[in-house]
Amino acid sequence: MAAQFRTSTACLQSENVAQTKSPQNDDDEDKSDLELLQAEESFSRLLSNISLFYNHGITLVKKMPHVFGHSFLAALDTELQHSPLSGLQGGLTAGFLRTVGLDHILDSMYDFGRNVVQEFSSTVVDVFKEPHFSAKFSSAFLHTMPATSDIHTGERPEERPAAEERTPGGFCDERGYLDQTQYILQHGRRRGDRTGTGVVSVFGAQGRYSLRDQFPLLTTKKVFWKGILEELLWFIKGSTNAKELSEKGVKIWEANGSRQFLDNLGFTDREEGDLGPVYGFQWRHFGAEYSTMNADYTGQGVDQLQNVIDTIQKNPEDRRIIMCAWNPKDLPLMALPPCHALCQFYVCDGELSCQLYQRSGDMGLGVPFNIASYALLTYMIAHITGLKPGDFVHTLGDAHVYVNHIEPLKIQLQREIRPFPKLKILRKVERIDDFRAEDFEICDYNPHPPIKMQMAV
Repeated sequence: MAAQFRTSTACLQSENVAQTKSPQNDDDEDKSDLELLQAEESFSRLLSNISLFYNHGITLVKKMPHVFGHSFLAALDTELQHSPLSGLQGGLTAGFLRTVGLDHILDSMYDFGRNVVQEFSSTVVDVFKEPHFSAKFSSAFLHTMPATSDIHTGERPEERPAAEERTPGGFCDERGYLDQTQYILQHGRRRGDRTGTGVVSVFGAQGRYSLRDQFPLLTTKKVFWKGILEELLWFIKGSTNAKELSEKGVKIWEANGSRQFLDNLGFTDREEGDLGPVYGFQWRHFGAEYSTMNADYTGQGVDQLQNVIDTIQKNPEDRRIIMCAWNPKDLPLMALPPCHALCQFYVCDGELSCQLYQRSGDMGLGVPFNIASYALLTYMIAHITGLKPGDFVHTLGDAHVYVNHIEPLKIQLQREIRPFPKLKILRKVERIDDFRAEDFEICDYNPHPPIKMQMAV
């Protein structure tokens, strides 16, 4: 392309010289030649920088078939063969951008792209303003390049695609939760479910919530903070007695521990409120033999939660900092198998992040609760280990909306998002078991009113 530019410019100059040669002196011709040479060199540098930006990106993309898929890479190879920048060993074309979406590429190249965009952004902008690039191509490229400040927050520029045009992965903070819900309502499939209520469902979704100077407690409806806090402390205690929560005014497990519910599952000899070896038992006594909710399991099984804390303190770069509530051996004994099944912790640059895999996510009632619960757990572990909270990544398997939640959620989707509150831990706590409800304070929480949704049992 540089050669084509040089040739076309030379031809243009030749025509101009032919039209005006007689009044020009030798000095003018030398000056014109120098300006042409400088223009050629400048444009060549621009193209070289684009080539560097592009080829590094393509190399990275080709190393990530698990992210982009083999069919995507095949389409990429085909596009490169017909690229107008083939003289530069490949190039970005308008057709390619329209086919795969440059924003999709950059979303998966943030770590690399952040540095490259900072270094070459002005160069890229200049060259795409050249008349040799179509207006549509230039617009497509410039408007989809994210600001480097967006890397952590995940917020998109104004021209980010609407929810109905996006996939159910890669949503951030409360806007992401709402877009995710909107996507399910528009693209989900109607399915039956265990409760007989019926759902609209998609398979595979992910949200990301920054925990830096904010706490992800949704503001488009008031979320039951006391219930989140007391339930997490109940998990940490290792308790499986639903009545302990009910006595604190938190009745979210009451239906699953009722006499009728337990009898329907065949647990006729189990005391009312005994949920079996659910979350708390698996977190603190994984592998122990479960008998009743009143038994003393001290020293039995694997204390996964304490192991997580110990590993973060002793070997923070370990890639096996995992806590799992999914125990196939114990599933038949549980009143309700774990929905939020496995979490992994990650330490980097003095920050602690957590990713949760949730096999089943009730977007209306459960997911807002789960987001805040694991964010709180991350805050607590970060406090004990001397780290700062980083991100909470929420990966969902079956992400669904119950049909009787559709209308309430439509109301929530219309509400204006407000800033997330902040979470304060009011005293220094050394051990995870020493946290108490009074140790936490939610500040500046200004939500919209609650929205009533019926729990499916």
